[in-house]
Amino acid sequence: MKRNVLKSWLPFERSGSPESLAFVCLLVLLAIVWLAGGASRADVLGQMVTRVGTWAVLVFFVLKARPTQFKLGMPLILLAAAALLVAVQLIPLPPGLWTAMPGRDLFLDAADVAGLGTQPWRPISLSPPGTMNALMSLVVPVAAVAFAAYLPEKAQWRIVQAVIVMAVLSLLVGLAEFSGISLDHPLINDSAGEASGVLANRNHQALMLAMAIVAVFFVAARGVRRGHFSPAFALGGGGLSIVLMVLVILATGSRAGLALGALALVAGASVFVIPGGNAPKIPRSALLVGAAILIALVVASVVLGRAESFDRLGSESISGDAREDLSGVVSMMAATFAPVGSGFGTFDPVFRIAEPDAMLQFRYYNLAHNDFLQVVLEGGVLGALLLVVGIGWWAYASVRAWIAGRGLAVLGSWMLLLVFAASFVDYPARTPIIMALGAIAAVWLAGGYPREERIAGSGKSGSGKRKSGGGTRRRNTNPAQ
Repeated sequence: MKRNVLKSWLPFERSGSPESLAFVCLLVLLAIVWLAGGASRADVLGQMVTRVGTWAVLVFFVLKARPTQFKLGMPLILLAAAALLVAVQLIPLPPGLWTAMPGRDLFLDAADVAGLGTQPWRPISLSPPGTMNALMSLVVPVAAVAFAAYLPEKAQWRIVQAVIVMAVLSLLVGLAEFSGISLDHPLINDSAGEASGVLANRNHQALMLAMAIVAVFFVAARGVRRGHFSPAFALGGGGLSIVLMVLVILATGSRAGLALGALALVAGASVFVIPGGNAPKIPRSALLVGAAILIALVVASVVLGRAESFDRLGSESISGDAREDLSGVVSMMAATFAPVGSGFGTFDPVFRIAEPDAMLQFRYYNLAHNDFLQVVLEGGVLGALLLVVGIGWWAYASVRAWIAGRGLAVLGSWMLLLVFAASFVDYPARTPIIMALGAIAAVWLAGGYPREERIAGSGKSGSGKRKSGGGTRRRNTNPAQ
């Protein structure tokens, strides 16, 4: 019986095709990052486990599936451009060129102190090991994009379900931590007492749960629309999942999580107004009752003192948050090292040069807590240009996806927006698990996968008429994709 249930869940009737192998490899990759990819620091054991595991899965896919080509799309092009930019920063440059770069004056005396006599050839990066670490970290999103780009739409929705499962499992770990159980994750630098689940940072846990909230809305809507389950089941099962995720976001203590959770609920509710006949037929009264229950539980959580995020919001002044001072210093540093930047992965040593005495403390700033500023600092003008191109593509693709009523692409757009929003006050995209989820969301937004046919009045996909395990793949003629 269990085997039949599993077989019915798998999107392919037979194994061995590049698509089916890509699906399995992507599931394995998600399992790896869930287990070991919850931290951003380079010195945690999980980074080695994640990267070695990712390379192993990627090499297995190339050798086993023997793909004739990886499907190039904007997500992979952006990743390739990012990798090229990071790699260029590791190329040694002649002394005359290097010494002419802004922000290098402090290092000119290093050669004399070291007794070298003449200035050596140096790369743009002021910390080559840190830049090499940044380059090696890109294997996770590259592998995620490479696998996801091979999957047809039915398999993509299975991955959405897998993402929800990942978030629920992390939620359960967070609940255990919140209840007082001490869980010391050996692969990440988690903080004791925080309901951060399998991530080292409570803000990142809140972000993953927010992304899952949107996914639950879209999966439930699709299930109702296609007749996979009843509106009552969608409201019950989906509503319970959303309530638990919201309550755990409150329990994390993440102030940013409050905004992300609210945005996720708005994003999820957009499924009821999405064009193209994608909105599920659920009575408005039932939705209002569900919303009222959620609000009541949130209020009860706050009143009973179980919403640490609200407690921190009231006890700690956001305007006086150290992030504000930090952003000011980082902005000045970015101007100092413009236009070439200090090199990706160099924030820690470079910040120690410019750190004001007033900001000295026993804890150190490993990252800028504003990824947009940090990319400009480390990548210079080219890094800023890459950011503009990436965000511009997201906006353009999001508008096209909404107009065309492509539910999966709209879901990917919302998930990326959540990552963008979180990146203004943190660094979620430097965590392997968020890297993978963001890369997959970008593939959904790009929409380069074969779409399922819609049969008017049947509520079911016509994809069953084709061989989903690797038969002939029709060319996509929809201009919206």
